[in-house]
Amino acid sequence: MQQHLLSYLLFKNVKQLEAMDIMDQLAFKSRTNSNVWFQAAYMHFQTGSPSKALIILDSAVKYLPGDTLLVNQRKRVAKMLKMNH
Repeated sequence: MQQHLLSYLLFKNVKQLEAMDIMDQLAFKSRTNSNVWFQAAYMHFQTGSPSKALIILDSAVKYLPGDTLLVNQRKRVAKMLKMNH
């Protein structure tokens, strides 16, 4: 939880690369925490890297296939990427 809060504070204070790195590591360490996966994907999406967000959401759905928030967010990002290409 402390790393999650640290990452959030860094992201809000314009240290996005450091924050995203922390969240990515945390997501893969705590594979069953859907909030961490969602936040990691959100950070990448917000900083202009929807393809990285999709990669994270693909992994999240693999570990948490029944999480409708993650599944739906993955569909939205994939659809957006498909429309932009």
